[in-house]
Amino acid sequence: MLHYKQLIEFGLEDKEAKIYLSTLELGGESVLQIAKKAKLNRVSTYDALRTLTNTGLISSFTKGKRVHYRAANPDRLGYLLNKQKHDITRAEKSLKKLMPELSSFFNNQDNKPRVTYYEGKEGLKTIQDSFLKTPDKLLRVIYLYDNVKKLFSEEERQLYTSKRQKLGIDIKSIVVYKEKNIDSLKKDKFVDKVYLPFSKYPIKSDITIYHDNIAIASLEQMFGIIIENKEIANTMRVFFDLTWNLANKNK
Repeated sequence: MLHYKQLIEFGLEDKEAKIYLSTLELGGESVLQIAKKAKLNRVSTYDALRTLTNTGLISSFTKGKRVHYRAANPDRLGYLLNKQKHDITRAEKSLKKLMPELSSFFNNQDNKPRVTYYEGKEGLKTIQDSFLKTPDKLLRVIYLYDNVKKLFSEEERQLYTSKRQKLGIDIKSIVVYKEKNIDSLKKDKFVDKVYLPFSKYPIKSDITIYHDNIAIASLEQMFGIIIENKEIANTMRVFFDLTWNLANKNK
């Protein structure tokens, strides 16, 4: 049995498809009868009939004192489909002509920071995955070890480490630790680390500097942002290296 949803792919909206099919089945009726057949209210029916009339799928005629509506030959749907194809082709040509100018506007924004917001554990994983795409093969990371251990399981941490090592990406990290964890932290040989005690440096947020980006994340509140800007990234990189060198010298 023919269903109105089969007509939607020809460019009709839900209500329009219902009205056209109902009008086609009735063969020429008043708005009231068409609305009953389509199970829509009169206002929605009038709106759909107006649109369908404009596209040539519905025609009207007067019978007695009332206006009746009749569906056009279904081959009109083929005409509408061809018109859509023509419109898409024309739009593609227009976009191709505009693309150089649009791209120039986009490229002129390179000096302006781009900030992207992420939320939830999956959002934080998306941020983490972006680290693996860095072309300079080095991550500078500041993080509180306790928060990482709470949020990500041992398996998740090992999987990320495995991916990073396969890509040849190194890490320099400033690890903020609580006294009770320092022994377990020193067993980790995969990353070049220096340590800061949480009691003196109560840093809770994660900060990662990679290429032209800075990612800042709160693992407790489970949200984060990526700031993309070369100047800001370079400035943060200098501060990180200064802190890392001082901590490494005094460890």
